[in-house]
Amino acid sequence: MIKKKISGLLAAVCLILSLTACGPKEEELVTKSAPAPLSTEAPLTGFLLDAKELFGESCIIVAKTIKLTDDITLPEDTALILDEDDAYTLDLNGRKLTASVTKSGGALFSCTEGMLTVIDSKGEGEISFTASADGAALMCKDSGTIVVNGIKIDVSAPEDSGASAIFVKSGGKMTVKDGTFTGDTSITIDNSQVDLTIEGGSYSGFVNLDDDEAGIEAFLAERKRAAVTTEGYIMVS
Repeated sequence: MIKKKISGLLAAVCLILSLTACGPKEEELVTKSAPAPLSTEAPLTGFLLDAKELFGESCIIVAKTIKLTDDITLPEDTALILDEDDAYTLDLNGRKLTASVTKSGGALFSCTEGMLTVIDSKGEGEISFTASADGAALMCKDSGTIVVNGIKIDVSAPEDSGASAIFVKSGGKMTVKDGTFTGDTSITIDNSQVDLTIEGGSYSGFVNLDDDEAGIEAFLAERKRAAVTTEGYIMVS
């Protein structure tokens, strides 16, 4: 009798254990990390990448505009060249950009293709440029276009070095809407046939490499612009 009861109890225990083993298993909680947000900004390439590498943390780039955020002194013989068929803007944003070029004929900013617009949205910015023979802060040539509006460029260079704030070579197109350009020479041109439009601004000197006797007055007169020399500066209006 006792053996039968024990056998019954064992059978019951086995039944309970088997039912427990066959029952539904508890689900393990799995924590999944949220996917990393996708970047909405395209990686910089070409001219914009070159500009970012040049200015570093002293600039921000929005769309196709490079805006300075701090005063910056660039390494000697730094050059930024636009040779893409596209349009970009460099905004001094009230900052001072200091640079120097020791190579003959060297330029800080050159445009051989596409269009570069140089502005100063805050009005207190300046390019302080030290140049050697035939150097320039801004140079356009081949099929490049530069538009300048409301900036200041001060050029320091040896006397008779031929250095200037702006150099327009054959094939290039330059439009100066306004600005102040100090130093021995503000504008140098290859010849009287270059595509140069001056709408306003203050200039310290003008050199036509094709004709040393042709001053800015004659150049502007052909283009129906007026120039008045006041205290050594050529005022164009």
